[in-house]
Amino acid sequence: MTYDLFNQLLYIRSTHNNEADFLNELKNMTKEDVSRHYENSQKNTQQVSR
Repeated sequence: MTYDLFNQLLYIRSTHNNEADFLNELKNMTKEDVSRHYENSQKNTQQVSR
């Protein structure tokens, strides 16, 4: 696992309220899914903070 991927996973985890839901979602995620989810999470966070 690369450093970037690990940081993306940490960030995604921090956006979830329920750890069990996150772990269930993670079971089926590919690297591409993680990147896509990370980008979407960042966009959503930026929109909320405006």
